[in-house]
Amino acid sequence: MEKKELAWQTDASGIVRGAKTHDGCLVGLSLVQDTLSFYVKRIDGSVVLFELVGTDDVKLDILKNAILSEIYVWKASSVPEISVSPPDSGWNALYGGHSNDMRGKIEKLTKLRPELFLISVSCSYGGGLAAICSEIHICEMVEAGKA
Repeated sequence: MEKKELAWQTDASGIVRGAKTHDGCLVGLSLVQDTLSFYVKRIDGSVVLFELVGTDDVKLDILKNAILSEIYVWKASSVPEISVSPPDSGWNALYGGHSNDMRGKIEKLTKLRPELFLISVSCSYGGGLAAICSEIHICEMVEAGKA
């Protein structure tokens, strides 16, 4: 299999568009040094790879075969304030319950490294994951020679 990088963007609320992973199934996950990779099998059977390069903080609360609902991506400097209140979204998905001074940590991070991304993966079944990273690559996995 070869990787074919997808053109993607986010809508006004931060939801990733272009990857077509809604209701897809998490079929692979790895964390090697500073790169978190996860594979999503779409409902049509094709597979998408998300590579989060330069990861800093990572929170994984995920079951095998989790069903993805939405994937949110924001620049750290522009994560909406509402993302600190729902327990499974945005900053709360990453730091909720694990940082005594969540707001202080967020303020420090956004001032020192505003170019970083916050990615939050919410699942309709099987938990979720969240991470801070410097690069996000979304690739469709295709048969060799068809990329």
